[in-house]
Order: sequence, then C-alpha cells, then structure tokens
Amino acid sequence: ADRTALILELVSRMMGGSVGKLLIGIATALACLTTSIGLTSTVANYFEGISGGKLKYKPLVLVSAIIAFCISLFGTDKIIVFAVPVLSLVFPFVICLVFFTIFDKVIKYNATYIGAMIGVAPVAVISALSTAFAIAGTAEQNPGIMGINDKINALPFGALAMPWIIPAVVCALVFTVIAFLMDSSKAK
Repeated sequence: ADRTALILELVSRMMGGSVGKLLIGIATALACLTTSIGLTSTVANYFEGISGGKLKYKPLVLVSAIIAFCISLFGTDKIIVFAVPVLSLVFPFVICLVFFTIFDKVIKYNATYIGAMIGVAPVAVISALSTAFAIAGTAEQNPGIMGINDKINALPFGALAMPWIIPAVVCALVFTVIAFLMDSSKAK
C-alpha cells in the first residue's frame, strides 16, 4: 500500500479505533466523490463551452470520468510525482493573478498583469524544473538549474516557497510605469 493510505489508516485507528477508521473512510469517500463530480462537470461544461456546443456535455463527462479512472490506477504516490512539478509551475501564476485581481478596481493598466506574469514566469519555470529533477533523482546531472534555483530561493519569501513575489511586483510596477508613460504621451 502507498504511504498516504498507511498514514491515514494509522492516524484514524489511533484517534478513534475501528469506528474512527470507518468514519474517516466514509468522510474520505464522500470528499473524493463530491470533488470528482464537481471537477468532471466543470471539465465537461468548459469543453462544451469552448467548442460552441459541438462537443456535448454527456459524452464529455464520460470521457473525463474514464481519463480520471485511468489516472487513478497509478496510485497516489505516482500521481504526486507527476503533479508536484506541474503544480509548482502553475500555482505561482494563479496565486499572483488572484492577488492582483483583488486590487482590480485600482489597477488601471492590463500591462500591470502582463508584467506580473513576466516576473513570475522564469522563477516558476526554474522551480518546476528543479522540482522535477529532484523527484526524478537527476538533480546532480542538472547542476545549472539546481544552482539557479538555490539563488532564486535565496530571494525574499523564498523560505516560504514564494520567491516569485518580488520579481512579480517589480515587473508589474515597471510595466505599469511604461503603460502610464505611453498613455500620457498619447494624450499630448
């Protein structure tokens, strides 16, 4: 069995005995079921929408469920090995966009968002690559990326796994100033 299942079983047995183990099992099953239903319907809605209705909802739900089932056969440990580098690439962009969207009413230029994404990009790519190399056990064969990643993690907020914050803010400010200057030169 994989480590995740063993840890969950041990903790539930220690905290509640066989009843606790049963309750954790039911709670986990329901949480997984509701999440998978939500994700499957979201995927089907999304692809039906972007295809302009050419792809129908019900077949998309079926295809999505089959793909999810096939992925689930790999087990939690193998899914995590694949997902962690992908998530370490995607999360900085998403977190940054969510943060800037909070201040959408005061952000005047789209260039601010573009600058933030440009600031995040190299940091996220290097981080994802170094994570993938570390998981694959090939970090020693890629000293360049690993060295750059060490320098990136030395940036402020690197200890919090968010070294992209300063590059995002700096690039957002630079792009905002450029957009302001271009806008004011057009006004003349």
